[in-house]
Amino acid sequence: MTRAQSTAVDNAIEPSDLAVAVDLAQRTLSSTNPIAVRESLRILLRAVEQDAVRRSVDAQFPTVAAFLAEERA
Repeated sequence: MTRAQSTAVDNAIEPSDLAVAVDLAQRTLSSTNPIAVRESLRILLRAVEQDAVRRSVDAQFPTVAAFLAEERA
């Protein structure tokens, strides 16, 4: 791997948990396996709940949200 490729990989934006959960749910929609569908929905609901909590905290505590965003960057 070249240095430029390594830098590109290091700087790649990782999808949010919610985006990954939505992708998983979309892939299992046509599944005939009820367990796979159930687990996919469970993961999706957990991701939606976590996203809602994060948004609520961000709205109530903008200074903390800015600090955490800076730490993630």
